[in-house]
Amino acid sequence: GSGISAYPSCNGSSSGSSPPSASPAFDVARAVVRNREWAQRLGWQAHYDEIVRLLHDRPFTPNEEAFAELVYQWQRQNRLTPDGIIGPNTWARMKAALGIASPGSSGSGGTATAYPYGPKWRSQRPPGLPATARTASQSGAALPDIERVARQHNLGETFVKTVKHLATTESGAMYARPANIFNVLPPSQRGGKPYISAWGVFQFNRDAWRSLPGVANTAFPWESTPSEEITRPIRRYAELFAEVRRAGGTPIDAARGIRLWHMQPNGLYKPYLRRGKQSGFSAAWQQVPAKYQARIDRHLRNAGIL
Repeated sequence: GSGISAYPSCNGSSSGSSPPSASPAFDVARAVVRNREWAQRLGWQAHYDEIVRLLHDRPFTPNEEAFAELVYQWQRQNRLTPDGIIGPNTWARMKAALGIASPGSSGSGGTATAYPYGPKWRSQRPPGLPATARTASQSGAALPDIERVARQHNLGETFVKTVKHLATTESGAMYARPANIFNVLPPSQRGGKPYISAWGVFQFNRDAWRSLPGVANTAFPWESTPSEEITRPIRRYAELFAEVRRAGGTPIDAARGIRLWHMQPNGLYKPYLRRGKQSGFSAAWQQVPAKYQARIDRHLRNAGIL
């Protein structure tokens, strides 16, 4: 099972899922070309990762053809003209689903989205989430606070950009967002479904949250305050970033380290750090499996780091 992100360390998900097969009755090549045009004209490229999560629950990085097929399927489900192209009408519907405010609208800061449990669950409280849990903010609402907190660590622009983009890819930078397949019901009530507790801006699950300094071993992420929801994870990211820098890594090496930790702390980050200390981080990066290299560097490019 998977939550919003591709990072099992924080949400208990499995990575590398493939999109569902489809035989769309539309011109895929034309959709690819038009999507390149509309992405720039409408500005939806900045929300690409959020769009992928909206289109497909399981984490994967689609190529342009697969992306167009997913758009086509979503358009059919939402009774839009199915052409695989995110033009003005489709983008308007997607923005509403994602809680993205249009320029000049009042939706910013901590204003609640139209969907109290995020674009996946909407008004339906996810299974097992307490009624006392905070409801989701609008998309991007956490970014000003994240930038402020990240800058307080004085680790430079690469660190700030890394953390802001991580929040965007994990939750759309939404406070209090539950994972797309969140389910914390008791085993007897889950019907064999996995326990998925990822929640919040950075999508920390129960165990990842409890691993943070100062968090009780009985605490849940949705019991945090909005400030704790971002400051505790960012403090951990700052520790990781500084650790790689002390070991001789560049800011880019350190940014990659944060992403590796978010995917697999033990399976990816620790070997990367160990090899970086032994033979340099360029060599250590080449030892990271290619699928993770591609995914992480795409994120860094989108964040303006690479």
